[in-house]
Amino acid sequence: MKKCCFCLTLINGVRSIGAILFTLTLTIFVFYLVFIEYVRLRVLENLYGIIPCSQPRIDIIIDSLFEYSLLANTLLLIVCTTGCTRWLLVPWLTIYALDILTLIAISMYLFIFPMPLISENRMEHSLLRGIGLIPLLLAVALTYCWMVVRALYTEMNESGTNDNAPSASMGPVSTNNNSPKICCPLKLRMGVQILGGILTIVSLNLLIAHYLKLDDVIADKYERLFGEKPAARIQVMISSSIVLCIFVNILVIFGGSGGRWRRALLLPWLIVYGFIIMGAIGAHQWFTTLCWVEEKVYGLVCLITGFLGLVLWTLVWLVAAEASEKPKLLIARNPLGFQRL
Repeated sequence: MKKCCFCLTLINGVRSIGAILFTLTLTIFVFYLVFIEYVRLRVLENLYGIIPCSQPRIDIIIDSLFEYSLLANTLLLIVCTTGCTRWLLVPWLTIYALDILTLIAISMYLFIFPMPLISENRMEHSLLRGIGLIPLLLAVALTYCWMVVRALYTEMNESGTNDNAPSASMGPVSTNNNSPKICCPLKLRMGVQILGGILTIVSLNLLIAHYLKLDDVIADKYERLFGEKPAARIQVMISSSIVLCIFVNILVIFGGSGGRWRRALLLPWLIVYGFIIMGAIGAHQWFTTLCWVEEKVYGLVCLITGFLGLVLWTLVWLVAAEASEKPKLLIARNPLGFQRL
């Protein structure tokens, strides 16, 4: 596939697909959250007899598909704008493959079991099977979009796009192979040091806010969620975690400068923030099982936090990877010659 819709180049077509799907997904998700009580009452309870908040798996599926689709479209737009590595297209291809399969499953269900809008004894009841065409047509449209994005992924591979420089068809490529890796307009190491400084300041302010007011807010939210006051050790764990974050953030400032051996100072940061990212994603999954819109917003915030944390974690990991020397080959290009260790 060389064109999208027979008129657009692949990169412009994928950029349009990402923008349109992001806008539609965000609009539908906001509409769903605003009218969630109506959807639960009119659709789930009245039509299918499902009591609201009695099936948390339904909330998990709906929220996860919407929210992960938004993040996948964000990555798609980043690839189309910056021309960075093609591997950022893989989450989009994976998420929308699941979306397509979900729409096909819904369509088959509606064909077999029509929506009970009218009595089964009426002749018009069979016509309700046609509602299954709606998710089927959406699945067909998404399948075409999926094929376009897959074609761009293949083209970026065949054109020699690597993971360190953007494709020539998408943006300027540095002709100097020894040019330093960059973070925005900064060198990557300098960017990581600035990141460590910003996170240190944020952590210090968070620690001060925790002792001034935030501990009461956390205790109030905890009591509302679990129906009991939090134990004293929970508040101690929170403050200790913030202090630990301050310590590892300071190590990032020192680890991003100087000799190669200092990159080892980044390891504690990677471990601590790795657990924080996993905790944020786990909290997102837990919040999606809850009933109220406020809790779903908390879950979305946790997911965005985990996503941004993963991006920052990757940048720090790239700097930490410089600690290891370049791998030395045991066998040279000539199969009969050996490299000196």
